[in-house]
Amino acid sequence: MSTEKTKTEIGSKGTFNTKTLKELGPNLPLGIKTETGAFDKTIELKRWTLKQEKELGVLREDNPQAKMGQYVSIVLSHMCTRLGPHDFTKMKPMERELKISQMYSGDVFYAYCWLRYKSLGSELGLELTCPKCTTEFKWIADLSSLEVNCAESIDAFLWKHDLFDPFEIREKMCKELIFEPSRWNTYETMDDSDFGGIGSIKEKMILGSVHKVGGRDDQIILVGSEIEELAKKDLETIVRGIEDERLGPDMTVAVKHKCRHEFVHPIRWSFDDFFGVSSR
Repeated sequence: MSTEKTKTEIGSKGTFNTKTLKELGPNLPLGIKTETGAFDKTIELKRWTLKQEKELGVLREDNPQAKMGQYVSIVLSHMCTRLGPHDFTKMKPMERELKISQMYSGDVFYAYCWLRYKSLGSELGLELTCPKCTTEFKWIADLSSLEVNCAESIDAFLWKHDLFDPFEIREKMCKELIFEPSRWNTYETMDDSDFGGIGSIKEKMILGSVHKVGGRDDQIILVGSEIEELAKKDLETIVRGIEDERLGPDMTVAVKHKCRHEFVHPIRWSFDDFFGVSSR
């Protein structure tokens, strides 16, 4: 059932709704803004056949150095015939990939999940280890019940964080930061070392999500060295806020092992993990 979440931060207006993947269907959670100001949510896919499998195999061989985020763009640019207002059947591969790179991350993750759901069904097999009893086991997640945050306007996903420990950015004291959903190019720049490094991935997620530095009239794009003075309490609060105010699907599953221990596990979205056939 859909639920409505009310914004508690002063930094934005509007609300976002939470729907399941099955309820939302072939629609982007936010969509791509058109010239009229409306957000086009259209997702149209090719039928995944042996022909498509062979073509994706060639694309993989041709792009051996592609990072996870880049390969997601390659897969979607090949398998989608339309995303939002963009007719991919009339565009070259590089044009399609650029359009995906500019989309909001939550929309890209959702299109990726929808492709998986339509091509392989709702069952997603996961190989897990219980953090309590250390037993290895298989878990079948239900993609159709994946929770997705969606809205009609980006305003619903803008939020403000008042810094507990203000610091200086470009010769001006920074007391607050305004955040928005990241674009997919944030994920395209991440490599294996980022996912293994706690600080590195937090830095990239924050930089990719900053909408505005409060107290400034100018719009600036921050670099990593400029947020290195971010205090630990602010860092963790912002990372939590990015997740709480997330656009798109919750890429985690709640698991209850037979030892009765309950835990949350991230969904592995690399191609081989995500598009494998589930086994019991």
